[in-house]
Amino acid sequence: MEMETTKRKVNFAAQYGRKTAIKHTIVYALVSVFCFVLGYIYEMHGHGVNSNYMIYMFLIPLIGGALPYLILIFIPKTVKKHATSRVMHYCAITTLTVGSFGAGAIEIYGTATRLTKVYLYVGIALTAAAIILFIAEQYVKKGKQ
Repeated sequence: MEMETTKRKVNFAAQYGRKTAIKHTIVYALVSVFCFVLGYIYEMHGHGVNSNYMIYMFLIPLIGGALPYLILIFIPKTVKKHATSRVMHYCAITTLTVGSFGAGAIEIYGTATRLTKVYLYVGIALTAAAIILFIAEQYVKKGKQ
């Protein structure tokens, strides 16, 4: 009896992980569309001045957000993202996207500042931390089994 209960919990957790990955893939794809439209509108009102930060801002949530969750949908059910690495990942993608928007706005405005690079460095550090946490959580999870 106890064995059946444990199996049911594992199957529910695996299905929930896949459903969550699908949901996050859709959300990040929608965020990418929003960033694309926002960048396009901002470029239209930029008086002919373009910024690569604005043009390619949509790629950050698409490649950094939707793609990893899309991969998680198709890999074995034993691999899941835990809350800690997931939140760190959210923060990384948000920091990089906001930094790209800020750098693009400043570039279109016609000025420059070194402070926009802080977003890049913090975003890269958060991304590295999320990857390390994800790997550590998988290792700890396998060690407990």
